[in-house]
Amino acid sequence: MNPENDFVVKSTYDETAYRAMAKATWKMFQKHRMEVMAYPALISVAIVIGFLLIWNWQACPVWLRAAGIAFVILQFAVIPLGARRAQAKTCRKAIQDAKKRGAYPAQVTFTFLGDRIRTQAGEETTTARYTEVNHLAALPGWRFLFFGQGAYIIPTSAFSDAAELDRFDSFLVEKCKTSIVILEGEPPKG
Repeated sequence: MNPENDFVVKSTYDETAYRAMAKATWKMFQKHRMEVMAYPALISVAIVIGFLLIWNWQACPVWLRAAGIAFVILQFAVIPLGARRAQAKTCRKAIQDAKKRGAYPAQVTFTFLGDRIRTQAGEETTTARYTEVNHLAALPGWRFLFFGQGAYIIPTSAFSDAAELDRFDSFLVEKCKTSIVILEGEPPKG
């Protein structure tokens, strides 16, 4: 291990970490899908109903006007409410899976070496090459390395200061040959 270039990071996979992962997963993957697939349909339905209400305002009974207006408003509440529900479900599922494996909350140690990442959780040790990382993402207080359906969850509190975190971010960008997607907050200074 080269102490000048390599990092050892400890993480606790608890409810806070899984909530952050669920939020990052929603923002990276599910939100885009919902925006592409659901928003055009919701907006189209709302426009049609709004147009019909305006066109036939006098002919519509009051209860139908109220129902139409409520329906249009609820169309735009579906996505935020769905987002909260999806994130909560993702978090619950991750915690249930961890409890089934008997590793909750799990203490995970990541060793970022020159050509690979070594992960140790309890007695189990695995390795992954940087080329296996599909996406890098950042939320305030967290960094995520996505591997297909899974992710490494790295708390920024594991770094001694902002300079070390910036060095880590730069290291990841260089090794994984991809940029960090800022999901919320300030971009890394790397």
